[in-house]
Amino acid sequence: MTVKSARDDRQKYWAETATYMEQASNVGNIGKCYQIIRQVSGKLSTFCDSVRDVNGGFIADNSAKVDRWHEHFEYLLNFYEQPITISIFTAEFPASLAYTVSCDLPSEDEVTDAIQRLRNNKAYGEVSILAEIYKSCVDTLSLGFMR
Repeated sequence: MTVKSARDDRQKYWAETATYMEQASNVGNIGKCYQIIRQVSGKLSTFCDSVRDVNGGFIADNSAKVDRWHEHFEYLLNFYEQPITISIFTAEFPASLAYTVSCDLPSEDEVTDAIQRLRNNKAYGEVSILAEIYKSCVDTLSLGFMR
């Protein structure tokens, strides 16, 4: 008798859970669906209601928690009270940071190689042209980019 009762209880639980998920899905409440899935899968909630004071002890009073959060964000937002000014003229840059960059137009091979490396099913440029279209006429485009 207890096995049948346990089986009936389990079926009732899963039927209710499925009903709750369907209702949440029909309303468009994805957050509730996700919450039910997390609850059913056995994953623990990451929500933590405990707040610690500066010394590491726990705070029980709600108003003290609010004050501690206020203090915490005041510290974060006012970390740098003095504005930092850096003079570019007095800063020294090591010689290793000097890069040699070519400002010449790319060669036809470089343009062709760049077009071939585009990822499929991705839209590129301001007009959102798919990469497949670029790849289908590489020769024409590479000459067009050279001008």
